[in-house]
Amino acid sequence: MKSCRGLSRGAAIHAAVAVVALLSCSLVPSLGEKSGRPGDLLSDLLPDTGRVAELQEMVESLGAETYRIRAEATKELLEATVIPKRVMEKGLASGNPEIRERMRRVMKDGGSSACWRAFVEALRAVCLSEEKGLLTRVEAVIESGIPLEDLHLATKAVRLTVKEVDLPLVGEMAGQANPQRRGLAVAAAAGIGPAALNILRSLGQDDDPGVRLEAAVELGNLKSRRGVAILGEFLSSVDASKRVRSAQALRALTGREFGYQALAGSADRKEPEERWRRFLESEFEITGEVEANPLVYLFNGTDLTGWTPCRRGRMLEEGKVSWVVEDGVLTCPGDGPGDLRTNALYEDYLLKVSYRSDRAGADSGVGIMLQPDGEGVDGGDYLEVQLLPGRTGDLYRIGNFRGEAGGKKIGFSHRRQVDRPERLNEWHELRLEVRKGEVKVYLDGVLVNEARGPRGGGKILLREETTKFEFRSITLQPL
Repeated sequence: MKSCRGLSRGAAIHAAVAVVALLSCSLVPSLGEKSGRPGDLLSDLLPDTGRVAELQEMVESLGAETYRIRAEATKELLEATVIPKRVMEKGLASGNPEIRERMRRVMKDGGSSACWRAFVEALRAVCLSEEKGLLTRVEAVIESGIPLEDLHLATKAVRLTVKEVDLPLVGEMAGQANPQRRGLAVAAAAGIGPAALNILRSLGQDDDPGVRLEAAVELGNLKSRRGVAILGEFLSSVDASKRVRSAQALRALTGREFGYQALAGSADRKEPEERWRRFLESEFEITGEVEANPLVYLFNGTDLTGWTPCRRGRMLEEGKVSWVVEDGVLTCPGDGPGDLRTNALYEDYLLKVSYRSDRAGADSGVGIMLQPDGEGVDGGDYLEVQLLPGRTGDLYRIGNFRGEAGGKKIGFSHRRQVDRPERLNEWHELRLEVRKGEVKVYLDGVLVNEARGPRGGGKILLREETTKFEFRSITLQPL
């Protein structure tokens, strides 16, 4: 990657990051007492040095000679909402093998749900208020080690709050080792505009394809032909989601299509790709702009990136029969009960799932609003939208999910309200509109069911039962 590390922060930014390096979430309970202003919510995630000293002492106690002391320190660290990155790194680098081993366990099994939930609320407040000048605090909280569960929300917040004075900070973000952080730098640079053109040019050469693609989109929006040329390179990508994104961006920027179909086979794409190549080598004009709220391609057509296969709520052990991807199709192994769940949480979206089955009894489902810390036997509470030929669109209450349909609480299930034919061996589309807890279920474009659930973010999952089921395009449009 071509780095932007040559840019430096101002004194105020240095001071802020120095404070945030001391992060834990011991003050999260006080969030409810604040006004809800985004600046206050972010500041509440920056506690004092005393808590950090306590955590450092606990880490040292992991290597104590007395078992009781080691066990108590392990328990307290496992219950800590967040452990500062520098504290974790010190534990992992310890010369004491007992400390290193216990620290690895803490990192694997420790919980931080309270902290990331507080961060999500703060990011949501930033988006609602569109308050400028909070990038330093947002970036500092991320730097502290709080999990970035909702990347789309963070991207939107960064873009809305950034100011031109943040240019040095954005430059440092662009030089981070983590591609997610560099992706946020793309959004921040886009929020600044032409003054950040050099940063976007650098990110347009990034080693990570996702970062490079989004940088190219923003370069195109700034009328850079180089950005459009980079988009053209993605038309032959093995990643179907990136082909779709680049084709949509090229169409928006140039008004051209050349018969290119991103989901067609390589042979069918060959001639349109050549037509695009010749066009991009000409003196073309950039006549349009790509909207700032792109589709999220949950399934990339190649592998399980962004998903985790589970059985009974636990991550599937390595070597077990799992979901497979072949020729752009995601296939459920039918060895359930289990599921394939997103790593990230989503809130307020339009989800489109393309699916098909080859037998009348084939059974699957799409789960939404999954809370991983729920009490259900499947490792979470959620609403399942049934996928079963002849009954697709029925709703099921999983675990202790609390929802309503038809004016009543959902007990076990709620039948769909409109019948629709579902031919076997044909692709169908399930569309779910989730907005402020309201859920609308569409089957092949027809509204078949409605429900109400809790507001807030949750994971999305695909159910694995005991029959084969296939999925193709899975996209999410934030609302």
